[in-house]
Amino acid sequence: MGMLTIGGNRVVHAVRESAQTEVEWLMDGTAARGVVTMVALETNDMLEAMYGSLDYAVRLATGVPKKVDSEKIVELRVARPCRVVCGVPMHEPDNLVGFALLAMGLAEKIGASPELFMTNLSFRACRTERELERMIEHAQKFRADAIVITMPSYFEIDMSELVERLEGIARSENRAVVIVEPLSTEVFNDLLCEWGLTDGACV
Repeated sequence: MGMLTIGGNRVVHAVRESAQTEVEWLMDGTAARGVVTMVALETNDMLEAMYGSLDYAVRLATGVPKKVDSEKIVELRVARPCRVVCGVPMHEPDNLVGFALLAMGLAEKIGASPELFMTNLSFRACRTERELERMIEHAQKFRADAIVITMPSYFEIDMSELVERLEGIARSENRAVVIVEPLSTEVFNDLLCEWGLTDGACV
């Protein structure tokens, strides 16, 4: 677990299970096969939250590394372009298309291959338990290397139940699972205190 700064925002990548050295990392320190990674993203802006959540899915699918600031500028490298299913908290067709268009704009902004974007990235509604199961079934048919879940606090699924289900999928099907949750600065600071990642005093 460690804190980074991306685009001025603080981010914590917390690997839910201890990753062994033989695990295949699809994205440095972030996405590994058979492992669930929780990503806490500090932001108070909804649009920025959407972009921040989609960023992981787009980069995994297209192989574009993520530049981060951790005392010095480094890159979270993507081992290779992956097949990715992205679960979003939208169930109306127009909303789902809107999410995909945001991702397309992001892909263009970071210089990702349009061909890889179209062939490697699939969006599915994932707000209810029924939609979650449909998304998991789709990931199997799509032969996804990774599942990226965006903004789960908007789901109608208890977070602990969501993580437990996805941990089972990660292990049994050897897929990487990344859960990205945008948090307000206040909540993010509370989380840092809870995880012992701050040098300052915690109230």
